[in-house]
Amino acid sequence: MDCAPFLMLGAQCHNSSAWPAMLPKVWPAIEYLHANTLEIPVYWEQFEPEPGKFDTSIVDTIIKQAREHNVRLVLLWFGTWKTAARITSRYG
Repeated sequence: MDCAPFLMLGAQCHNSSAWPAMLPKVWPAIEYLHANTLEIPVYWEQFEPEPGKFDTSIVDTIIKQAREHNVRLVLLWFGTWKTAARITSRYG
């Protein structure tokens, strides 16, 4: 995609829809809505499933599939604020 300004016709995924198993249901919905942009959540637990071990595969999958469907992305990053209880319990 180019870097030109565009009118965002966006849709938002349900919080659990960023998991790869849910993505096949997301793209038909985006096409049905004629959206050109998808806001999709990414959770820290997806990115760092174990302390110090980073996994970019889910973000990579979302980006790859968005490109295949010619859809722009807004990544809604849920880090320590939303998942503070989980992080606290994992890191003591």
